[in-house]
Amino acid sequence: MKKRLLLNLSVVSVPFVGLITIGCKKENQNKAQQKEFDIKIKKLDHLISLFKDKTDFKQEKAFIDKNKDNSNNIQNNISQINIHIANAIQKTKQFIQNNTNENLNFLSALKLELFDDETINKINQLINNFKNNKQLFGSLDQTEISLEDLYHANNELVAFEKKLINIPIKNIHLSNLESFQNTKNSFQKIESNNFLNEQRELSLLINKVEQTLNENNTLFSNNYSKFQSITILNKIKSEKNEIKNIANNVANLKEKILLFNNGELLKQEIEKIKNSILSIHNTIKDDEYFDFFSQYRQWNKLIVNVNEASEINIENLNKLKESFNQISSLKTEFENEKQAKKVLFDDSSEQYESQKTNGNILKSLVSKLRTEFYINEKNELTNKINRYLSRLDQFSGGIILYQINDEIVSGLKSFNEYLVQLENEYNILNKKNNRYNQLQIAKNNFIQQKETILQYENTILASEISSTSNQKWTTKINKIKSNIINTINVIEEMVNNETELDSLDPIFREINIEFNQIKVLYNELLQEQEQTKLAKQTFEELKRDFNQKINKLDEIKTEINNLNSQTYHNEILGLKEQINTLKNNFVDFGISNKSYENNYEIKAFLKDNLVVNLENQLNLLKEKIANEETANPTNNNELSLSEVEDYYANNPNITKFNNQPRNKANELNTNLDYYTSILSRTFSFLWNFKKVDENKPADENLNFYTGGTFWILDYKHIENNKYKIFLGTNYHVAVNLLTPNDYKEYKQPIKNKTANQMLLSVNRAIIDPNNIDQPNVNIFLPEKFWPKTFWLASNFMNEKASIPNQDLYFADFAVVEWNIDLDELKEYYNPQLATTAEAIKKEKQRAAFIAYGIQKGIEQLEATKTRFNQNKTLNKDWNLPYANIDYFTTTYIYNNQILNYNNSINNSTNKTKWTINKINELSKELANAHLTNDKYYQARPDLIHFVGYGLRSQSSLKVDLIGTVPNNQRYAKEPIYKQFKRKIFNIDPTNHGKIVKESIKFNDQVPVQYGGWYVYYTDTETVGGMSGSLVINQEGLPIGVVFGTRSPSSMVILNDENKYVSLYNTSIVPFSLEAPLYNSLNGLSAYPYNLIDGTNKTKYENQIMSYHEKLIEVFGKEYKTAIFN
Repeated sequence: MKKRLLLNLSVVSVPFVGLITIGCKKENQNKAQQKEFDIKIKKLDHLISLFKDKTDFKQEKAFIDKNKDNSNNIQNNISQINIHIANAIQKTKQFIQNNTNENLNFLSALKLELFDDETINKINQLINNFKNNKQLFGSLDQTEISLEDLYHANNELVAFEKKLINIPIKNIHLSNLESFQNTKNSFQKIESNNFLNEQRELSLLINKVEQTLNENNTLFSNNYSKFQSITILNKIKSEKNEIKNIANNVANLKEKILLFNNGELLKQEIEKIKNSILSIHNTIKDDEYFDFFSQYRQWNKLIVNVNEASEINIENLNKLKESFNQISSLKTEFENEKQAKKVLFDDSSEQYESQKTNGNILKSLVSKLRTEFYINEKNELTNKINRYLSRLDQFSGGIILYQINDEIVSGLKSFNEYLVQLENEYNILNKKNNRYNQLQIAKNNFIQQKETILQYENTILASEISSTSNQKWTTKINKIKSNIINTINVIEEMVNNETELDSLDPIFREINIEFNQIKVLYNELLQEQEQTKLAKQTFEELKRDFNQKINKLDEIKTEINNLNSQTYHNEILGLKEQINTLKNNFVDFGISNKSYENNYEIKAFLKDNLVVNLENQLNLLKEKIANEETANPTNNNELSLSEVEDYYANNPNITKFNNQPRNKANELNTNLDYYTSILSRTFSFLWNFKKVDENKPADENLNFYTGGTFWILDYKHIENNKYKIFLGTNYHVAVNLLTPNDYKEYKQPIKNKTANQMLLSVNRAIIDPNNIDQPNVNIFLPEKFWPKTFWLASNFMNEKASIPNQDLYFADFAVVEWNIDLDELKEYYNPQLATTAEAIKKEKQRAAFIAYGIQKGIEQLEATKTRFNQNKTLNKDWNLPYANIDYFTTTYIYNNQILNYNNSINNSTNKTKWTINKINELSKELANAHLTNDKYYQARPDLIHFVGYGLRSQSSLKVDLIGTVPNNQRYAKEPIYKQFKRKIFNIDPTNHGKIVKESIKFNDQVPVQYGGWYVYYTDTETVGGMSGSLVINQEGLPIGVVFGTRSPSSMVILNDENKYVSLYNTSIVPFSLEAPLYNSLNGLSAYPYNLIDGTNKTKYENQIMSYHEKLIEVFGKEYKTAIFN
């Protein structure tokens, strides 16, 4: 028997001959292992390559999806893999380096005699290398597993080899030491398993251990003396102690087996396992999820089996152990399932909230779509979203913790898919709507360009330019108008097709180029016009001077014809001959055939033909005749009325007061006819305000509605059904008509407000008089159809005739410009008020009614023009359908002179206050007022009518008709006020030069009044809102506008039934003043003016502005309207 040695801490019995065998085996084994290492490394590299390709793709996808978190996770996984790879490769290389053939050859050459300490250390090192080899393989396996886990966690690889070939490292077989080693391991296994194997197996193992112990004791005793190494001897001693410990363990084991067989330990073990099972059961069964657990029945069945294991035996112990393992497994499954349900519930709840939020966001987006064209699609999509949200809320009732299931998840998925579908529908509708809006913006831009071009065209038409320039202008303007109209038509067609908007770009560019060329040409033509402007102005002044001189000649001739003197008869004839000669010179010269090119010629003519010389001769002759008349005492003798008539008959050149009797043939049939003639051209406008600058206060309540009554004064037909209508109203109404597009001179920044909403109302009598009592028709106008102030009758006289020391004065009259397209108005509705098809229909019906009413108003004005052009009405002339007789002059002369002079001073002789001198003085006064013998008029109207829209309620904006006709007298011939048949008509000059109302302001300035009022008494008080109403006389001729009420507002009279009754006054602003008016209260005079047409400077020499003159100033002298055609 060779020496035996003890290696390491394990008990090893090795015969010497076994060492060589081990060395050879070791060498072969090392080569095999090295080969396996290479295989493992290659497979690891392959896995790494596959993983890197997939993770690169995943990372690129995360980058594209902008998913930063996912990208970071992938990067972290790659870092972990690289660490595993580095460790594996490092350890592999180290193993190969440490296990070279040199080490193995050295081991195979060992002899027993050479087993000294150094040799044993080498062997120990070699064995440790094998130990490291095993650790290395474990590290490689762990790397592989980690790689697989990461690989599968990212769900990117399809498949790979699930496990590398595991090459087990066998223990060193050193003879029979293997048996002892295995026995020892078996013993340790028995200890760790708490004696759970059956008694027979335990006894066999114990016997095997005892046998091994005896063999080794004998082996150590027989060979102990053969070991020379102190290290080996020490290890043998240590091994003996180990053997002793093993022997003690065997003894203890026997004792435990004995106790175990007695049942006490078995019973304890069974109770211990049962208690463990019971603890787990109690914990789980009290959990809220227990009733929903999928293995509920299996769990209860398992508990029944545990309760049935009541006998104390090994079989039940093993059953309980198996039950413990099963219930532990079920517990893990329970916890995992519960957690999964909770995660699924949280995820489903989150999905529900997300879908609900997104649905509401989508609903909000749809509601914010501003669309008229796609209103039906918008409403349909809104209904779909509402149904979706409603069904989603109903479905959410099934999302209950622990009851969540695949059906719920699938349902949420379906809802989400439908939401995506709705989002797609919204995107399509939004795209279509955006396209439609872009087309409308483009269309409006071209319409604006067209309107600008029309303004250019009107300006150029009113200008005098050369024929070459005019031809060039006409060619270009017609081309761009045609292109714009065609483009607008193309845009309207594109609304209903899918043509790309980009196709319009070339057209837009071409039109913009043409438009810029038009602007350049327009400016060039304006410059050309400017060159002749001064010459034209000079010509107009010369022409005016020329015509004034002709008019002056006519006046001088009229005055000469009125002269009657035998003494100066020849001088009168001579002066008449001079006048006729000079008049013939003017007629022959013919100013109407001249132009600004003849300015020099006209100046020379006027210089050579001086009218002033004749005027001086006339004044000298008049003075001589007056002195002769004064010297003649018979000219101051009182005359009877018959003598007065004889004097007029013998002196036809003397001007007589032609007061005419009432001619009922020229009157309307009934009171309703008067109302209808007014209402058919009359409208009510009401508006409130909003601030212009939020940082500044407004001067009045913004929510308060103001307004008044407006009527068609004049109009211009633009094209098709488009009109520019000029409305008449009060100054104090129009001064508060503040709109964003006001003319610059009428902007009032201090008031800091602009119109916010505007309500237009008309009475149904505008179309059918029988419907006068029916409710008014009204609509809120869009801003594009708001009227704006065209002319305020303020500071309209020159400095000579103005009110001293006053910066601002006014007559309470204004003209408002209203640009309207009746075709467009007919189709208008307010989308904020009309949200249903039925409401839209009704709104359009109201708009169409008002459009038709406006058309009827235009027709009424034309009918009025025709009627008053027939020279049958009492007026100075019939050029305009408005009065130019002023009742201030006629009433004053009639009351203070005619009636006074007619009074008898001697009943016996029938003499009156009339004298020849008084007749001559009256003749001069009438001539100065242009009331010549060819004019027919009344001193005062027999009756007057007006009707307007009184605002009764700020909350309801209800307006009622208020006027001169009592309700029960509409079909009577004329109104009777409280059984008083006479009509009270007065003139009032006392407000000239005074502030009549502090609330009337332009910007922040309160004006004083210019001129006087007519005052008329009826049985009805005026109400706010009816201001501006048109006033007509008994022949239907417009004479002025309603101002309001003067103080005191009423007077008490004795009526025809001898009862005292109260009548209410209405102040009326006349259109004209034909002779100076004097206010005796303040000593101020007003001079002749005509608010509608003050262009006749012979009559209105001090007037500098009127409605007609404003038309010329704004649009040019060639601008034609209905009354100035």
